[in-house]
Formats: sequence, C-alpha cells, structure tokens
Amino acid sequence: VMEYVEGIALSQMIAEEKHLDADLTAEIARQVADALEHAHCAGIVHRDIKPSNILITKLSKEAIYSPQSIAVKVVDFGIASLQRDKPDEQSLTRTGQVLGSPLYMSPEQCLGGKCDARSDIYSLGCVIYEALSGKVPLMGKTFGETIIKHTKEKPKPFSDELQVPQQIQKIVFSALEKNVADRFQSMTEMRSALESFQKGQAVKIRRTSKMLLNLSIFFICMIIPALYLTLQAVIMTEPVKSAQVVCNLKLPELVNWILFPTNGTPAAIQAVRIAEANYDQKNYQAAEQVLKGAASADPKYVPLTVWPLAKALAMQHKYGELEEVLLRMGGSQTGLARNLHILAHTLMNSEGRNTEPLHLFQRASDIYRAELGDNSYEFAKDTFNLALCQSHQGQNKEANVNFKTAYEILRNQPNVDPALFADVKRMIQ
Repeated sequence: VMEYVEGIALSQMIAEEKHLDADLTAEIARQVADALEHAHCAGIVHRDIKPSNILITKLSKEAIYSPQSIAVKVVDFGIASLQRDKPDEQSLTRTGQVLGSPLYMSPEQCLGGKCDARSDIYSLGCVIYEALSGKVPLMGKTFGETIIKHTKEKPKPFSDELQVPQQIQKIVFSALEKNVADRFQSMTEMRSALESFQKGQAVKIRRTSKMLLNLSIFFICMIIPALYLTLQAVIMTEPVKSAQVVCNLKLPELVNWILFPTNGTPAAIQAVRIAEANYDQKNYQAAEQVLKGAASADPKYVPLTVWPLAKALAMQHKYGELEEVLLRMGGSQTGLARNLHILAHTLMNSEGRNTEPLHLFQRASDIYRAELGDNSYEFAKDTFNLALCQSHQGQNKEANVNFKTAYEILRNQPNVDPALFADVKRMIQ
C-alpha cells in the first residue's frame, strides 16, 4: 500500500512551464533538501534524485502552484543505499555499480564509486539547474558521453535572459562541484543556503579544497616549466601514444590537467578509468558503454579504448564484435590471431579464468592454421595454450591430443623457444 499523492511531478511542471521562477524553485528545492536531510540522518542515500521523482501537491485545491501553497514529496527509493559501518552490509546495492539516471548522476556515482549524502546534493543541484533553465546541466549523445561530461565538464552559466539571481546560482554551482569536498557537505548546509536565499540574505559558499588545488597548480607550474614545455612538444607530435602512457601510469588528475590542457585526451583517459572501475566490479556492460561513448565522441582516441573494450566484450562472450574490434586493430587475419593471443593471456593472468581464454586460443590457433599452415610455429604455440586451458577445465582427453599435436610440430622447428618446448614436453610425459 502506498500513499496517494494528488499533484504533478516536477518534470511535468518544467515541461509545461519551460522553466520556473527562482522563488518557486528555491521552495521546491528546500523541501526536497528537508526530506533528504531526514533520509540521510537515517543513513539512507537516495541516489536517483530527478524531477520525475519529486511530486508537488497543493495545500488546497483552489490554490495555484506558489512557494506558499505547495507541499513536496520525494519518491522512489528503489536504488537507495543504506549506509552502514561495514561496506559489505549495504542492503541493496554496492560500491562499484553504476546505477541511477545518467542526466543527474554525481561524478563519483558515474565512476562506480562510493556514494554518500553529497551525491544526492549533486543530483539536487542538477534538478535546480533544470528547473531554472528548462535544460539539464550536462548531456551527451550517448550514455557514455553523458557520464564522462559529469566527471569532466562544467555546466554552462545561466543565460542572461533567464534572469536567475546570483545568490541561487551560487547554490546551484556549489552543489554541482566535481570534487565532493567543494560541495555542500550535508543537506542541512544546503537547506540553510536555500533558506538564506529565500530570506534575501547573502549565501556563503566554502572553497577550501579548490583553493588548495589552485595553489598546487601554481606550485607545479612554477617548479617544472621546462619539463612542461618538453612534454607538451611530445604530446603535440604523438598525442595517442602519450595518452596511452599516461593512462597506464595512472597519474593524478592534476598532472593530466597540466599535461593536456587544450585537447580531448583527458576525457579519453577518464573514459578508460571509468570503464576500468566498472570492469573491476564486474560491470562489463557499463564498461563497454563508457568506452564506446568515448570512441564515438572522438575517433582520434579510439586506440586508447581498444584493449579495455576487447576485455569487456570477451567477459560478456560477445566474440563476434570482439573479433571485429581486434581485426581493425590488427589489420589482417594473422594480426587478429596475434591480438586474440595477447587478450587470452591477459585474461588468464588478470582474471584467473580459463573459459574465455580457451575460446580465444581456439580461435587464434584456427586462424593460424588457415593462414600459416598445420606446421607453423604460431599454430603450435596456441594449440599448446589451448591445451593448457582445456586441462584446467578438466577436458583432459582434448588437452592430451593438443599437447601431442603441439609437441610434434615444435620438435621439428629449428628455432623453437627452449622454455616453451620444455613445457610442452613435460605436459605429454
């Protein structure tokens, strides 16, 4: 049994009115903040604050929708997270899952990280922005582009035509800070700021972490100008390779910002990191969506996304699409086989699994046989790798056949790797 709420959703109100005036928006936001403050005190984070989950009723049927005549209800706690002392006791969803509505998700929620009250503050900031302007603050062409924008880009300032008061603008853009330390630190704090605006008082915003960031940037720029200029020259000539190196090193965001201030490389690096965060939590489909979004946003940085995308596709057993990706990178059938071989070894070493590598080694050995013949070194090597996977899967009969096949080929090879041949010989004894 649920309460019947007679009224309209904020999303419907925005659609009908195009945008709301600042006073009505502030009262709606204040009541939402009040409700979420109550939830947060009970240890509950909503994680899906959006206009369609905010219902507005009138205190009397004859009244119009105004700050003095409305009551606001926050609904749909379907993906709410109950915050407890131990992370493994979360009742509904866990850190690492990308859940929510991408148009209103906080940067940490987009990254699959831990969400607390400040994530709801960011989402409420998105709602206020949309109510005042009629547009969401950030939106890409795809799911992946949208969440990248939430992690990297700042919303555009309000148009002068909207005549949005500066004090409520300060509240909105404070709530929409990327760094959680730069936002309001509680719904109580945000509600107080909204009440100050309603009373005509000055709104005070803290900027502690941003000040430290600016000092850090100044310090680094002053200490290493020569290194900076050198790196910039390298990046200008080899942007993709440079980005790959930076991505592998996993340098701090501040360093990325200094190295790549004028192109889209940081967004591509961030896409890979978002995908890796989802991949580590076994959210392979989310990782795939992010990487495809980044690739479609800027084809120049497709090389950055190839291997992470290949891993995500393999773990979902999307082998047809996987081969298309690796073939484009390899340029030929033997290039495809080589890339399948590399990916299979990567999954064996990082995942401790044999199901996906078994399939990949099988395909690599089949391609090598078709392209290079039954007696080729490459065919023998991947036949041996296939046999290892089969052995680990308990397919001993098939494994023994492939071990013997690999041995017979390698024993007649003039330049065979001694370590490989020794391993093959050991397996058939």
